Amino acid sequence: MFSFFFFSCSKEKKSLRQIDGSWEMKSYKEISPSGLSKLYDLDSGEASFKRDKGQNSGTVILNWRAFSETDTSVLQLDGKFVQISPNDLNFEFDSDTLNFHFVRQLKKDMECEMKLNSGKNCVLIFRKKS
Repeated sequence: MFSFFFFSCSKEKKSLRQIDGSWEMKSYKEISPSGLSKLYDLDSGEASFKRDKGQNSGTVILNWRAFSETDTSVLQLDGKFVQISPNDLNFEFDSDTLNFHFVRQLKKDMECEMKLNSGKNCVLIFRKKS
């Protein structure tokens, strides 16, 4: 029982440590409330995750531009990284319009989901920059 708890805590700390740094956005997809999805061709995209190790608070900066769209988005969110389970991480911040959730996080790849209050979901795929 103790070894399982220790392993879980180590895995949680590892996922929080791995989040820090710069990530390249590989894809951006929007899913409407009706289920229709649109995958954007990205001209550029990156994210920066910075965590204050003492408080688990931090900053998330997202910046992307699509090839075929005039849409350029820049978001800077200040909040708190919250570990839900060893594989489940949320970023909580004060917003009525947006929710940010880490769906899957590997050493070099990460999938995040943003939920907008309009009911639209946005799925973002990142790759860790060297």
